[in-house]
Amino acid sequence: MVALVAVAAVVVAVRLGPSGPGEAADDPVVRVVGAATDGWQTLEAELPGNRRDETVRVLVDVPGEWAPIDADPDSVCGYYSYGADPDDCGENEVVAVYGNLVSDYHFGSGLRPAEDYDTPIESDWIGHVSVGGIDVSVSSDDRDLALRVLGSARLAGDEIPDLTGAWTDVEVDAISYPVPTTVPEGLHVDVKDRSGPRRSAEGEQAGPGRWHAVATVGRSNVVAVAPTRALAELVAGSARKVTTAWSTVEAAPGVVVDLPPAWARVAGGCGDGAVRFGASGTRGCDGPGIEVRSGDSVDASTPAGLDGGEGLVRSGDVVVSAVGLPHEVAQQVLGSVRATDDPFPGSPLGWAATEVGSPNDHVEQPQRADVRVDSVADDCDDGQEAGARTAATRDGDGWLATACGGDAYEVRAPTQALADLVAASLRPA
Repeated sequence: MVALVAVAAVVVAVRLGPSGPGEAADDPVVRVVGAATDGWQTLEAELPGNRRDETVRVLVDVPGEWAPIDADPDSVCGYYSYGADPDDCGENEVVAVYGNLVSDYHFGSGLRPAEDYDTPIESDWIGHVSVGGIDVSVSSDDRDLALRVLGSARLAGDEIPDLTGAWTDVEVDAISYPVPTTVPEGLHVDVKDRSGPRRSAEGEQAGPGRWHAVATVGRSNVVAVAPTRALAELVAGSARKVTTAWSTVEAAPGVVVDLPPAWARVAGGCGDGAVRFGASGTRGCDGPGIEVRSGDSVDASTPAGLDGGEGLVRSGDVVVSAVGLPHEVAQQVLGSVRATDDPFPGSPLGWAATEVGSPNDHVEQPQRADVRVDSVADDCDDGQEAGARTAATRDGDGWLATACGGDAYEVRAPTQALADLVAASLRPA
């Protein structure tokens, strides 16, 4: 466990005043300046800059129900600016906005499990990013919420990335990093062999509206390029080595599926001929998981696809259904269903929303699989409604499905399940 000597139980904070370390700087004035989307609110932190008559203004979005924390500045709660319970911050569901800080977490910006820290913080996740000399720190049990808060930090006037959706983890070369499921324009991540000294995700400007941050993970460097400093620092700095692996099992003769860590075949079966897989230790049909059936036991007209955490895919005459799973887990598992001789890079695939063809048409695509979505017409065929699609059929060495949005699209994928899932995910403008 990494040791952490803490002032206010979260960070070692060296206050930087105009004359350097050791002299007190003014705390920023933090106030609500407007509504963000879907019930969130935008906070503004304002602090005098290093040059005369300069003012630094940083914006950050937090849930609309969070309120100012007015506490003794010498107490732990006094460190925080806004939180879910202003009368008892509890070091959970809170954001701190501090001016002119050097925050020493013994590692750089990013979001990490609280157990990484030697601290009594009760929340599950702790993280921070730096923008314009202002440090934004979050403690929360909700990882997506913490990611959105930190990723929203930006200088006043910067364009805010769309972070209203969920986040997903992309795995490359046994390294996992978080990205929004609706990938903001300008966000790009590479995992490269490490060269030079260790890096700790300190953001550097690479051009107008273009920042990059590099974090060393094991023997690799995770390089994130993003439209804001905070988002680049957050994505690179939150990268982790994958320590548990998915397993590949035979779901039916000639068909395999990848299971998340600690999943296995469920003992007892479901009594209707289905084979069930789920978390180890569960029995029968209770609890979330997937079910494998022969195709003749499922109505052939039931389309393949995924709605929330429920849906199904086909591989030949085998049907695999998701039951009661989170959408991201169902997407990863169903997307791995394939014939034993189908090419496949291994799970998890790392799904993300991508704009295609007609402006604002979107599909969800696996980032690590060779899936192509091509616009083939300005308009769908006569009689086709937006959202209409055809099931995947063999196309040379791969599979082809079609979908209708603002344009008509062809989806080509190495497996039947991937072609169907991507086509079914089309969301027309």
